[in-house]
Amino acid sequence: MKAINSIRFIPKENQQTEALRLAQKFLEEHRSGTEQSMIFHIDNGEYVYINIWVNIEAFLKRLEQDELFVDVMRPFVKRYDDGEDFHSYSGIELILDQFWISRILVG
Repeated sequence: MKAINSIRFIPKENQQTEALRLAQKFLEEHRSGTEQSMIFHIDNGEYVYINIWVNIEAFLKRLEQDELFVDVMRPFVKRYDDGEDFHSYSGIELILDQFWISRILVG
């Protein structure tokens, strides 16, 4: 089963270029275990870093390593109103076509 994680962040004013350069560098240097990695600009200066992992074990192995995305990026991001530096989600990848077909067949 594949895993997915996303990390939203807002670069500090006047540090957007450096933050995105570091994010891209991290993405390129830490591809092991990922099927796909990407960074998107969402809106109002906010970005999201997304990884689709080949399996849950690869994701968990990455979490055990010394250098994590949030550690590299923390000096370059602005805090959210709730006091957090990042907003994130991790979980299993859902394949909706297969889910709906199984729900129809099983009832």
